[in-house]
Amino acid sequence: MINSAYRYGRKVVVEGRSMVNVIGIANELGYIQIPEGTLIDIEQLKNYPQEKTVLITTGSQGESMAALSRMASGMHRKVSISPSDVVVMSSHPIPGNEKAVDKVINELSIKGAEVIFQDTHVSGHACAEEIKLMYSLLRPKFALPVHGEYRHRKAQVEIAAACRKKIYSLCPRVMSLKSVRTAVASQGMCRQAVSWWTGSASETWAMSS
Repeated sequence: MINSAYRYGRKVVVEGRSMVNVIGIANELGYIQIPEGTLIDIEQLKNYPQEKTVLITTGSQGESMAALSRMASGMHRKVSISPSDVVVMSSHPIPGNEKAVDKVINELSIKGAEVIFQDTHVSGHACAEEIKLMYSLLRPKFALPVHGEYRHRKAQVEIAAACRKKIYSLCPRVMSLKSVRTAVASQGMCRQAVSWWTGSASETWAMSS
């Protein structure tokens, strides 16, 4: 998106604390290359015509205090939505967030913006093969899916089993970090914990042998 903006002569504003942090770190580490002079501070936004700017912002899940939600509701101090704006929602609503996302889309539409939200999902989640790679690299003795919907945790169990390692998987319906530790202790599985995140819908607390 940043490269496309640069190609068409648009300046880019990054808004939302987490988005600013992620893009800043990725740029510093060389994972993305941002053409010089492309990024501008949000304070400079008013100095450019709308058709010469692009905003990359947080809030695609309808979070009430995220930048996009504040723009949609008219509460953002530096950005106002107008009928000439096009807003692309880059992810599907997480189960349970549908109403919040619909609210943001409706508010944007009321302000006249064109909202594109179908077939635009950009996944930040690992695919099954990438999760298998993590298992093969970490070689955990136990894999305990503790986050996501039950079906996500169940899928994580199946992936762990498919790795053909000596991995024992637990897939409780509800398991907090505290209850994970309790379960681990009760099973005699106390080991030095290694926390890692696959980036999948089902995050896993893995324990090294």
